Amino acid sequence: MRHHFTGTTHTLEGRLIFDPEQHRLLEPAEVIIQVTSFRTGNYQRDRDMRTMFEAKQYPEIRFVLTRLTHLPDEAATPGLERYRLAGRIKVRSVEQPVTFDVVARVLATELEVSGKLLLTTSMFELKPPTVFGLIRVGPEVLVEIRTTWKASDEQAFELPATRTTP
Repeated sequence: MRHHFTGTTHTLEGRLIFDPEQHRLLEPAEVIIQVTSFRTGNYQRDRDMRTMFEAKQYPEIRFVLTRLTHLPDEAATPGLERYRLAGRIKVRSVEQPVTFDVVARVLATELEVSGKLLLTTSMFELKPPTVFGLIRVGPEVLVEIRTTWKASDEQAFELPATRTTP
């Protein structure tokens, strides 16, 4: 039997140098996620997840954005832009290339970004936890992204870290 659940994190750090008028990434961007910040609403499951990620030895998941491609869409909602992001995700000592689409809205002092990315535990050589050998976490992980980057100048946006207790 496979077990499905939802987890969240509000502890992200990152910096993005991006020209929204030219739809260009001006330098690679990095987003850092603290593994201990993941919360599912179940203490045992959260503990099992930290064990699976080997959080003591590998406390961070890193995403490095290396390419951003604007996807013009005439039917898009005004103010929203579609992009294809390409980069690498590092979980523990395993790094994998990824590509996924996002929708972005540039506001006066913020950049809102949302999208979805499908990963598998096997991509990162992770063994999903089980409960009593009967209930197993599925191998697919749907990552839903909803972030708000704060403008630090005309072309720089930052994800301020929000601290949570492990």
